[in-house]
Amino acid sequence: MKKIKEKLLTRFAFILGGALFITLLASYMLLKSFFIEQNIAVELLNALYIRLLLFTLVLLPLAFYLYKKTVDKLQDEILSFQNYIDKIDQKDYEATFKAKYFQEFLLLSVSFKNIIKRLHNKDKKKK
Repeated sequence: MKKIKEKLLTRFAFILGGALFITLLASYMLLKSFFIEQNIAVELLNALYIRLLLFTLVLLPLAFYLYKKTVDKLQDEILSFQNYIDKIDQKDYEATFKAKYFQEFLLLSVSFKNIIKRLHNKDKKKK
């Protein structure tokens, strides 16, 4: 699971960082040519882009932090769901699963609960 997590984080970093860099560079070049054509002070543009770059440098680590927290929550949810399935496999029909973060896992657990009821009824009939 760690390899998948690290790959996702690396790809996310490259895509987000590259997209921001290309966007900032392209908009800076376009605005600089416009400012030069209109005889407007280019120093204002440079100051604006320095502020924008600083804002981006602050926002980027925040985005990575939020992404990492989300991936960690997803990993915890997957592990708890795997434990739930293992308990069902061991015929512990009283096992419960409580989804903490993602609604999709709750929907899966409800479906599994219906399957468990059927299995439990079949086991009772066999005995």
